[in-house]
Amino acid sequence: MLSRVHPIIAVLLLFAVIGFLTDLIAHPVSILLTAGLLLLLFFLVNRYGKTGRFLLRHQAQKRTQQAKLFKTAAKKTGHTPRKEMPFRVIEGSKGKTKEKKETKAT
Repeated sequence: MLSRVHPIIAVLLLFAVIGFLTDLIAHPVSILLTAGLLLLLFFLVNRYGKTGRFLLRHQAQKRTQQAKLFKTAAKKTGHTPRKEMPFRVIEGSKGKTKEKKETKAT
């Protein structure tokens, strides 16, 4: 379902688009430069949010290569299958005092 936009918001968005287009026609280089810098900033912040670093470093690539080597080495050593163990019931002490009293009373 299409949600309605408040008329004041629609008018403000229309003015913003008109202002952006007139500024783009008057000063295209500055607008494109600003847009490019904003995209670069967005990219760096997005990467920092995912990895904790702004740019990947050579050390991070070495670590991933070493991790891959360790994974392949672990696969080659052989993996023993898990043993099928049945569930084990652990006897608790809850309610045992009542059972002892009942058996002594009879």
